[in-house]
Amino acid sequence: MSGVSSITRLVETTGSKVLTGGLDTLETIGKKTMEVLQEGDPGLKKKRALFSGKPVLSQVYMLENTVQDLYKPLCAVCAS
Repeated sequence: MSGVSSITRLVETTGSKVLTGGLDTLETIGKKTMEVLQEGDPGLKKKRALFSGKPVLSQVYMLENTVQDLYKPLCAVCAS
């Protein structure tokens, strides 16, 4: 049973890293796209300022993973 558990943990960790890396890549592409668009539309900078300070998708995902990691031991205790 521990073999299955370790394989599951490995798949979960790998999947999490792939997803986080993909989100970081999309975020970088989005930032570069916004820079290019701002060069052609100076008013876009004002609109973007309205949204500043909001969390970025990759930050939300990483926070969610951290919370899950913290609660996994508690869920295991409750399940038994």
